[in-house]
Amino acid sequence: PDVTEETTIHGRGDSTHTATHPQPATVELLGAEVPTDPPRVLVAEDNAVNQQVIRMMLDRLGCVATLVENGALAVDALRAEPKGFDLVLLDLNMPVMSGPDAARRIRMLPEPVPPMVALTASVTPSDRQLCLDAGMSGFLTKPLQLSTLRDTLRGWLGDRIRSIPHLTGAADLRLEPPPRTDPSSDVV
Repeated sequence: PDVTEETTIHGRGDSTHTATHPQPATVELLGAEVPTDPPRVLVAEDNAVNQQVIRMMLDRLGCVATLVENGALAVDALRAEPKGFDLVLLDLNMPVMSGPDAARRIRMLPEPVPPMVALTASVTPSDRQLCLDAGMSGFLTKPLQLSTLRDTLRGWLGDRIRSIPHLTGAADLRLEPPPRTDPSSDVV
């Protein structure tokens, strides 16, 4: 059975975030135990629909996602678990603390600092430069295609990112949020 670990991140004021992380499991292969180590990705994104979409994409790529609503909580998560994440995805514009501001603060944390990648709808060269100047290592634009996310994550995490052989068809390149079944419902 999988063992889980729960982490509580105390944010600014009264906000807290609790995440449950699966611990590495073991797989028996020809009589030897081989540890599996899914990549852990911290995602700072304030939009609930975008959070669901990025979680589905990361799950599909074999990653464990921890979601926070702003840059300040991302900084707090990395302080609470200095070696707990392999990569950080930061939205550019968030309340409380923006992605670039969070990246600057994360860069001041003790080493090792995981690679940080901007995740934004903004595509201007000045926003791209702002993210690079803040210490981010990459830049992804929304709407995000699963194949683009996979290729970017493989740049830092290599073969730990799950292959998805059927991604060659154009119909499966973009993961969209599920359609609403009840228009009066806030559930997506």
